[in-house]
Amino acid sequence: MISPPDPAPALLADFGVSDPVFVAKSGIATVWKVRHGDGFAALKRYDDGDIKDEGPGFALAQALDGVGMARVFAFRAGAALLEWLDGPSLGDMARVGRDLDAAQIIADVAARVHAGTRDLAISFGTVADSFVPLLQLKPADDLDPVLRHDLARCITLATHLQETQGPQIPLHGDLHHDNIMRGPRGYLAFDAKGILGEPAFEFANTFPNPVGIGDVAYDPARALALADIWGRSTGAAPLRLLQWGAARSALSYAWGSDFGIVSEPRMIRTLLMAIDIKSAG
Repeated sequence: MISPPDPAPALLADFGVSDPVFVAKSGIATVWKVRHGDGFAALKRYDDGDIKDEGPGFALAQALDGVGMARVFAFRAGAALLEWLDGPSLGDMARVGRDLDAAQIIADVAARVHAGTRDLAISFGTVADSFVPLLQLKPADDLDPVLRHDLARCITLATHLQETQGPQIPLHGDLHHDNIMRGPRGYLAFDAKGILGEPAFEFANTFPNPVGIGDVAYDPARALALADIWGRSTGAAPLRLLQWGAARSALSYAWGSDFGIVSEPRMIRTLLMAIDIKSAG
């Protein structure tokens, strides 16, 4: 990858940082490692000057002030200065065969985040709000009958889960392996979305991750093992964790449909199979 131009001097001065070194570029932002005081930080600049839906996540991280999440030193319109994490990520751990070890660390990080958010008074969007695209999904007439049935099951699940949510707290909202990285203070989450929901929802988007783990992601036995690990940590029923996972995977499909993207439906089927196995006891 060709390194992009360094951030503008005015941006560096605004955050009080220097010596930028290009680290990564995503579809929406560029990240540099920068000198910050006596150490380092990550400078994240959004390419079109819009922090998208990450504003609530920055507010959450600032309120937590380092509890379970990388510190956000400052954020402005279009840029943020974050605690530097050298890595590796939990995605790296899982991709070299330590999947269950990574799952336990995810549980530990989530527990720290939730312990810190329970008493926070921050206004966020809700899990229920986020599921509107799934509940309004109109499958194409020529959709595969099995997928149509699976989506209908997930819509029913999503409705049930929303109607039976327990106490809701501020959540990270996008917790998965590649959003948790090791630093001097241990493993910390970052890139939060900030959403209000029951703690069991926090793991919903973690089942299909990390990217690059291969076909093991589609093994119902793996989903069952992950749900058991996260259930022991949170006190949530593993079945409910699997249900949130299936509903969230269907939501991803609905989001893709809105933009004409054909999403991979295998994770929906995998999680529904795991639900059936768990329900059968």
